Amino acid sequence: MRRMRWMKNKNGLLVLLSAFLSALPYTVPALFFLSWFSFVPLILVLMKERGKIRTDLGYAFLFGFFYYLFTYWWFWVLYPMDFAGVSKGEALLIVLLGWAGISLLHGSLFLLVGLAVHFAKKLHRRSFTAAAFLLAFLLCEWITSLSPLAFPWVRLCAGQFRAPLLIQSAAVWGVYGADLLILTVNVFLSFVILSSGRRRLIPAALAVFLFSGNFLFGAIRMGAFEKETNTVRVAAVQGNILSGDKWSDTGFDRCFDTYYGLTENLTEDVDLIVWPETALPVTLNGSSFSHIVEELQLLSEKCGAPILTGAFWKQEKGESNAAVLISPTNVSEPYAKRHLVPFGESVPYRDVLEKVFPFLTEINMLSEDVAAGDNAGLFTTDKGKVGTLICFESIFPELAADSVGQGAHFLAVITNDSWYKDSPAVYQHLSHAVLRSIECGRSTVRAANSGVSALIDPCGRILQELGPLKQGVVIGEIPYSEADTAYSSIGDRILPVYGVVLAVWCGVCLIVKRRRHGGK
Repeated sequence: MRRMRWMKNKNGLLVLLSAFLSALPYTVPALFFLSWFSFVPLILVLMKERGKIRTDLGYAFLFGFFYYLFTYWWFWVLYPMDFAGVSKGEALLIVLLGWAGISLLHGSLFLLVGLAVHFAKKLHRRSFTAAAFLLAFLLCEWITSLSPLAFPWVRLCAGQFRAPLLIQSAAVWGVYGADLLILTVNVFLSFVILSSGRRRLIPAALAVFLFSGNFLFGAIRMGAFEKETNTVRVAAVQGNILSGDKWSDTGFDRCFDTYYGLTENLTEDVDLIVWPETALPVTLNGSSFSHIVEELQLLSEKCGAPILTGAFWKQEKGESNAAVLISPTNVSEPYAKRHLVPFGESVPYRDVLEKVFPFLTEINMLSEDVAAGDNAGLFTTDKGKVGTLICFESIFPELAADSVGQGAHFLAVITNDSWYKDSPAVYQHLSHAVLRSIECGRSTVRAANSGVSALIDPCGRILQELGPLKQGVVIGEIPYSEADTAYSSIGDRILPVYGVVLAVWCGVCLIVKRRRHGGK
């Protein structure tokens, strides 16, 4: 009896260790290599256990909850949320709900992993159990991207953004495919431990082959882009104005003076100047600010380059969080943010939440929900078309792919990450811009109000960056291209294929099992 309790406690500790090691690369990107074996303890526990269904569900949930809890700890840097005008008590509750609530919600999805593995083990085929684990894990990731509350922040390959050579496969099959590759290496390593004698050689060889093949593919793809000659010279301006200052009564004057001054003092010629999300926190096409537009046009003429800036823009549907391209002779049609931040720009399920958690509606600092856009809205420059993503949108691969599908030659991500100060969240957000570049084969200029502003090439290499809580301008050349990647052409359509493959595999395994048992 004591031995059984010890084994269960040991298994629980192994699952917690797996969750901690798997989450660590999101906080310390230099530890990216952990992802290639950190899931082994979890896989071993799930595969070895032959107990009740609640045991498998329990271990899967334990992993999922702490995996996200260890990743999302940066929610605490939002406290005391002075910028939202809530009390310290409400701020504490909001931060706790954000940290533990999202971890609980996303962690609960891992019950699918426990369920899939439990029933797969009944077929007594280790390979099928592994396939069930892989598919269920990917489905958990995919579900986090659904609904108005979507928050697909955590992806395994995002923890690899400082080692882009290892995630070039995202150009072929996106983040889900890249994550599948990482998980599959973990599975083969688990098989090495579970096997004995010479049987270990096959999974060991497969793990080495898969990792080496991925490494070689990355090296070849990145080497090919060394020959790219078409470039555009861009400047990403970072004002480092914290949220409390930005949204104060004098916030607009400070923002305008800061960004105007940094741009006016540019000492190099550029083709495009990019200001961050709501660099001008006003309704720019309102009658009170027409003179501001004229000043920006004069500034654009002086610098010899158009200015892409974030601002609010009033449209028929309402006021949008938008981007607009301003040149000496023209003010473009705005691009309106398509995917809004829950509780920051809109309140999902407002009728219900206002009754249950009325203080949550106060986080939305605007008097009413922002109007969402419905198209990519490319900007045309002398150097090609720019596809724009505003802040939160950069964590949704389909939005970048849509822009590229409509003809974008390079991408611009404008964001305001000052809420996160200098926590790991700013780098986690940056990692998604790296992934969008790899997936679509497009360079990205990322302009942040406060870190990280960066220039990223089509292979996800960060050419230049300016960290959080710093003021300055990032200037450099980025390649631009019209070539499509496999992912930009087919998107995530491959995800349902995993389900079909698993279903066919299941059928084959059942047929084989019945034949071995004489059709019984």
